[in-house]
Amino acid sequence: MELKRSTKNHYSDLNNTEGIKLTPQQQKDYESSNTKLAGDLLNMDKSKKSKEDRDKEVDRLFDKRDNDIDTLFGKDSKYDETRKSLKKTSNKMRRKVKLAKLVM
Repeated sequence: MELKRSTKNHYSDLNNTEGIKLTPQQQKDYESSNTKLAGDLLNMDKSKKSKEDRDKEVDRLFDKRDNDIDTLFGKDSKYDETRKSLKKTSNKMRRKVKLAKLVM
């Protein structure tokens, strides 16, 4: 399975904010971060990197997105549960992306 084929599903999984209250601007910024991540992952997938280098790049891209999301929500206790929920989704997605190339 190539990353391209599963990106649409991954993207909709990342954008799923069910149970999380976001303002329209937060939703827009959140989806923008996910769009950038998806594009960066597709571009990375076109390169011929070793598994180790590819996994490092996946981690770097997800870490960048996670930092963007932390900036969006802030780091106060008000958004602590929201941040935990979003990180859980992000970590699941990170594992799926790393495995996607192995299944080809």
